[in-house]
Amino acid sequence: MDKDSLEKFQAQISVLSAKEIEKTMKRLSKDEFDMFIDVLENYNMDLAKDLEQARNDMRQRLENHKMLFECVWDIIPGDVRRHLMGYYRTMSDIL
Repeated sequence: MDKDSLEKFQAQISVLSAKEIEKTMKRLSKDEFDMFIDVLENYNMDLAKDLEQARNDMRQRLENHKMLFECVWDIIPGDVRRHLMGYYRTMSDIL
């Protein structure tokens, strides 16, 4: 398969649902099946990288907010402080 065909194949695979993927896999030859698996693995790796980057961005934002709130903590009303502390605990647990 040439490079252009491979790119088209990758683009088609990236928009398939789980059932469509299953149907497609049944119709593929051995070589196409191997290529299909490679494309899906690369797609999953890209998603994992994107997820890790998003987590890192969120951690950085939380840290920035925490530093900001530490500077103005004494002037924030008590009930708002409790809410913020719960929010940051929840977000930290998620990440």
